[in-house]
Amino acid sequence: HVQHTADAFAQFDWAVTEKFNVISAVRYDFYSLSKLHHISPKLGLMYKFNKVSLRASYADGFRAPTLKEMYMSFDMANIFMIYGNPDLKPETSHNFNVAVEYTKSYYNLTVMGFYNMVSNRITTVWNKALNGMVYDNMSPLTISGLDCSASAHWDCGFKVRVSYVYTNVDYHRGGLRVSSTRPHMATARLEYGKKWSNYGFNLALTGRVLSPVTCDEYTSLTDLTQTQRVTYPGYTLWKLTLLQQIWRGIDVSAAVDNIFNYVPEYYYSNSPATTGTTFSVGLSVDVDKFF
Repeated sequence: HVQHTADAFAQFDWAVTEKFNVISAVRYDFYSLSKLHHISPKLGLMYKFNKVSLRASYADGFRAPTLKEMYMSFDMANIFMIYGNPDLKPETSHNFNVAVEYTKSYYNLTVMGFYNMVSNRITTVWNKALNGMVYDNMSPLTISGLDCSASAHWDCGFKVRVSYVYTNVDYHRGGLRVSSTRPHMATARLEYGKKWSNYGFNLALTGRVLSPVTCDEYTSLTDLTQTQRVTYPGYTLWKLTLLQQIWRGIDVSAAVDNIFNYVPEYYYSNSPATTGTTFSVGLSVDVDKFF
């Protein structure tokens, strides 16, 4: 199978006033094999006053099925086959974002809300007739949430940043919860650094916290009525890193990853692959900077 694609993109930026800016764009896609074409618009607005920036945007998303997803059949390590589906529909989405940003001297605060509607997302499902997996289109789903972040830095060398994301995936298949997306996630970074003529260092502590999630999982590839409800526990991971610039072109680094020695009770697709606390030391030499 052979497919030719053609794409065209145009963007227009308009500074209506010193405080109000508009960005508009449009993209055209054409795929010869399925005689498929699509026009994707995008619009972004920004208004500034005092220390506050207001933003709003809309974007139309589009992805055509690939030749692999439509026609390729391949063996998954002699476990099962995955078959293409020439009747696949393209993925489409409507993405909305609104945000408020406040910046003053050393401080920044951003709050963003998002709402995405996705149709015909391409995935794989079990096909009894073929006795294998086949590419297919999912039912419509919506992804919405809130993204908040705050950061600060001071002349003395201290920097701090914290963020929180709430994500809600509204998708149920036959009354089942099939999404394993964790609804709550938070990250933090605290660092301190100084630099002199021939020496400098940066000490950083980073971490993330993820909430538990409950979902329904299939226990059989051949019988889609067999499911079990599973709760994946929440966890937190922290890392401490020290980077030292010893001399021109010579950097020495040391890191302690997973400081609190978190190890999952069992490993699964939604768990970290860590086996506990790890230590590392590195040396970087840049000969060009010697001269």
